[in-house]
Amino acid sequence: MAVRIGAATGKGFVGVIRERWGRTWGYFAVLGLIFANFGTIYAEYAGISAAGSLVGIPAWISSPIAATLGTTLAPWGLAFIQSYAVDKKITVANLRWERVDVVIGSLLTGIIGMAIAIACAATLNRAGFILMMQAMLRRL
Repeated sequence: MAVRIGAATGKGFVGVIRERWGRTWGYFAVLGLIFANFGTIYAEYAGISAAGSLVGIPAWISSPIAATLGTTLAPWGLAFIQSYAVDKKITVANLRWERVDVVIGSLLTGIIGMAIAIACAATLNRAGFILMMQAMLRRL
């Protein structure tokens, strides 16, 4: 949807809101994106901390891991993809090919992310990292 709006208007996310509803609503849109991004980050930290607790890793260790990994999906992507469409000068006629581009990019992102997770898990498991962490935590 963001690409379609960018292609049809030739403007980014906040630019469209500001033009249609004014500067004040543009600021509200930016604030909304900021709060949504923080919510995404907090949810990721909570999820990684909860997963770590299943194997005995306390939150004070797993939260920095979450901070290092970063977020995978974030609301700022809406604003980015619309601005990206404007910068690439995508028109309504190009939307079919842009859809193909987005699908391929999404699939590659998922495949690469899964490969990284599998490689990391295999490396850490082979090195005995999880068992070592559990033994260290028992000593605390």
